[in-house]
Amino acid sequence: MAENKKYWKGIEELEQTSEFVDSSQKEFADYVPVDEFIGEQETDSSATNRRDFLKVLGFSVTAAT
Repeated sequence: MAENKKYWKGIEELEQTSEFVDSSQKEFADYVPVDEFIGEQETDSSATNRRDFLKVLGFSVTAAT
């Protein structure tokens, strides 16, 4: 039996098209635009990274349940 099986999610990943490679490199952005959700803030630095956003989201879901 062959133990070195390789699986892919689509034909683009199998063929490694340029569009797929570009989109896979930008899959997880460091900056999440949360200004729409939070609203106006008094401070100028409202840049929130993905990890902080997920922490707040997880806390909110846990508190709601």
